[in-house]
Amino acid sequence: MRPIVPAAVAACLAFIPAPAAAAFIGIWLDAPDYSSGGQGLLTLTSELQNGEIRDIGLPDIKTLQLVATFRDIPPTGAPLGASAIFTLADIETFSARVVGAFGGAHPIQFQMTTKLKPWTPGTPAAFIPETRIVMNDRTYSFITDKGATISTGRLLLSVPEPAAWISMLAGLFMLGAIMRQHRHGFRQPANFPTRHI
Repeated sequence: MRPIVPAAVAACLAFIPAPAAAAFIGIWLDAPDYSSGGQGLLTLTSELQNGEIRDIGLPDIKTLQLVATFRDIPPTGAPLGASAIFTLADIETFSARVVGAFGGAHPIQFQMTTKLKPWTPGTPAAFIPETRIVMNDRTYSFITDKGATISTGRLLLSVPEPAAWISMLAGLFMLGAIMRQHRHGFRQPANFPTRHI
């Protein structure tokens, strides 16, 4: 059995993602009655090892962008489809326990409260209330400036990982191709003389 060429193995490993990658959390807002929803992305300031559990707070957030939209049943005075964009500057409180996995972080616990935020410019501000989002693990609520809850729903948190899987599969396929070429390139001809001891 011939040894594997080290350079070939190194070339293949370059295409396989490192296991220590966890920097972002996908956020989706989903109301059971389809009255509201939204999506966003939260990135962390540091990576996590796969399987590592860590408690994080507001200083651990690098960037955040979350778009909240009322799809079918907007609050009184708000037009259909009114939305607000929340960024890191709008976060009031944040705490989470996350576990690193496949280039992101799966939240085990997740709490976040935003400041009051006016709706996106372009709609009549005088008729659109300010709102805040309160997230508590797997649920969220939209609350107006007068303290009324205008919508509740489910908080769906996950990790985008297709890119990691694609690069990993590409690396494995390339490793197989190099191994086949290596084996065929060193095949001895049928009439090659051999000496038995």
